[in-house]
Amino acid sequence: MSSLWQMPAVIVFLAAWLASPPAGLADVAQREAFRRLATQKSQATLTNLGLPAEAVPPAAVSMPSTAPPPSTDPAVKAAGAAAPDAKPDPKRDEGWWRGKMTELRNAAAKDQLAADTLQTRINRLQADAANLDDPLKQTKARMDLVTAMDQLDKMKAQIDADHRAISALQEEARRLSVPAGWIR
Repeated sequence: MSSLWQMPAVIVFLAAWLASPPAGLADVAQREAFRRLATQKSQATLTNLGLPAEAVPPAAVSMPSTAPPPSTDPAVKAAGAAAPDAKPDPKRDEGWWRGKMTELRNAAAKDQLAADTLQTRINRLQADAANLDDPLKQTKARMDLVTAMDQLDKMKAQIDADHRAISALQEEARRLSVPAGWIR
């Protein structure tokens, strides 16, 4: 009978202990040990055992495409003859990954610098538009201000595109299991 009333007290004490912030590293370790005891062991383990060392990622495998039947038109044949001259993709080694990431980061930095310059110009034009007494100069400053603001919007879109390109390259490198040091 006495254990029946003790069970809710133990649960309340345990919940209060878990909800309170840990006092130190030892308390964090105790809570982690308790969490490990309370959770189930995993049922499956994912490893690379049994796979060849140079396994090709599934994203890199391409499906054979169904080519259209050959045309008898001489113009199409002439265009098809020029297609084999296209350059194949360069080998994607460490130098290629580093060069591509450096190129994208330099482009992003250049565009950011241009945006900062435009913002400085916009600030100057806003001050001119408000402080000039001559109506013609003030109108010219306002027209230049509108033009500069449009350019800034385009530059911000370009900066976003640069950041998306960097993220896409990082994602592609992650998918292809490229070492992280190659794209830093």
